[in-house]
Amino acid sequence: MFERDLVATLECRVAPATAQAVVSTLRAAMYGDPQQRPALLREWRFERVGDDEASVVNIDMPVGLTAHGITTRRLVADDIGLAMPIDAASRARIVAAHGLRLQSSTLREPLQVWSVQAPAGSAPVPASIVVRSDGQRPGYRLGCDYDVQTRDERVPARLRAVASAQDVAAALECRADPAALQRIATTLERVVEQPQLAWPDSIRAVAERGYVVGGETLPAHVIELDQPLNLHGFPVQRIAVSIGGYIAGDLGQAPLAKVLAASGMDAAARQGDGVWTRSVARDQTPGRTLMRERSVLQTDDGTVLAGCMSSSTYSAPR
Repeated sequence: MFERDLVATLECRVAPATAQAVVSTLRAAMYGDPQQRPALLREWRFERVGDDEASVVNIDMPVGLTAHGITTRRLVADDIGLAMPIDAASRARIVAAHGLRLQSSTLREPLQVWSVQAPAGSAPVPASIVVRSDGQRPGYRLGCDYDVQTRDERVPARLRAVASAQDVAAALECRADPAALQRIATTLERVVEQPQLAWPDSIRAVAERGYVVGGETLPAHVIELDQPLNLHGFPVQRIAVSIGGYIAGDLGQAPLAKVLAASGMDAAARQGDGVWTRSVARDQTPGRTLMRERSVLQTDDGTVLAGCMSSSTYSAPR
């Protein structure tokens, strides 16, 4: 009975309550007196590895079990749930069979997650298959997400206002209003702080990168969108966001002259090595002046960035 429920749990075929009962049985076996375990589990070995923030329990079984057509004698339990190790070939088969979508992050350690992308407005499913990179060794983990929350419900309320494609396009062209800029900042905070299962579906990947312009490094978070935007006639899918109010589309090795022309700049806009700017807006409120400049940067390796620089100056109200 337990083995049947365990296999069904790994294959996403049970109700969340049954999955929780399986996990509770394994937890009791791990922390309790080995002599008090059910006979089936007395020869199972439980080993915790890793630090407190990223600990994993390896569960080794004396006899293999088969789930998803894969036979294993080891399971893995972590803060996401119960999973089984698989190789790259099995990962490719499972991803293709279930139409899973990749979201990846390199902020802490390289981590890839393949999961189901639910249609907008659809109700959460009782369970869905999830494949993840192992994080500790080559290979992947195959498990099931029994959290019936939507992606928005997985995050604090303050992180639920997600930037739209229109928000990002407006920001890149220096025409976004404060509300749109706040949604962009919230979206960046969400993908930096939260695991992929809580990301907006519009985000495919996030990474840190240092763009070197004229020998100076511009650190940025680079967000890869699921669908490209149109920026001055160029398709752009990678968005660089840096501190100090800078947002730009990473156009790769796009022809600089064409990008400058499309951005409305000429030789007079050059501010230094690899830097061109043009002021497009100056908004004044009591005690504050907000300036926005359209910008084009060419990095030392030839990458072209096109976007918007925002800065504020403050003065004592008269």
